[in-house]
Amino acid sequence: MKRTVTLKISEEILSMVDELVASGKYKSRSHVIAKALEDFVVKERFAVSYLPAFPKSGGSAEEAT
Repeated sequence: MKRTVTLKISEEILSMVDELVASGKYKSRSHVIAKALEDFVVKERFAVSYLPAFPKSGGSAEEAT
């Protein structure tokens, strides 16, 4: 089931969304935003589920150079 939600975004982001729609890759603003949210949620779920299991490195990349 799809539901309608309201959100506020900047004119700059809305312009970028409109460019994606105008490119023909997406059929509507809703399609762009739904896809972006889906990708974000998948990424966040992965980070929460898997990344904490990996040990943290002992130093940063800058320290190795």
